[in-house]
Amino acid sequence: MYVERVVMGYGSLEDLVGGARRARSVLMVSAAQATQDSDWTARAFGTRVEIMTELYTALEAVEVDPASWSLVMVDCDGFGGLDEVTRAIARVAGLGATLPVILSAKAVAEQSFPAEGPIVLRAPISRLSLRMGVEHALRRTLAVTYG
Repeated sequence: MYVERVVMGYGSLEDLVGGARRARSVLMVSAAQATQDSDWTARAFGTRVEIMTELYTALEAVEVDPASWSLVMVDCDGFGGLDEVTRAIARVAGLGATLPVILSAKAVAEQSFPAEGPIVLRAPISRLSLRMGVEHALRRTLAVTYG
């Protein structure tokens, strides 16, 4: 996933996701074996990061225990593209409303920060795009949670 280059510029993901979510993990879903094998996640995020390489296994983990996750990020290019991943995540209740989701794909023409649904970023993700995506997703989630 392209996020590895982006997050390295931050001291930790805690700077982005905030202290209220410290006990939770960030779930990164990427078909790229290289992402799973690298150790950049622990250094870059400073929080628990779990990488899964199978989309439906990851979505099942979210569905079984949504409280374990603070953010879900999916590299769509390895799973049939943005449309396929969007359809898959739509099947998981609450995903995107109470649990922030960021999708990335090379084919994205314009980045999207909608009021509902997943944040969509163009891959490779820039540091600024990631920061904006995470801040927007969390702000929206807090508004839904705390009204």
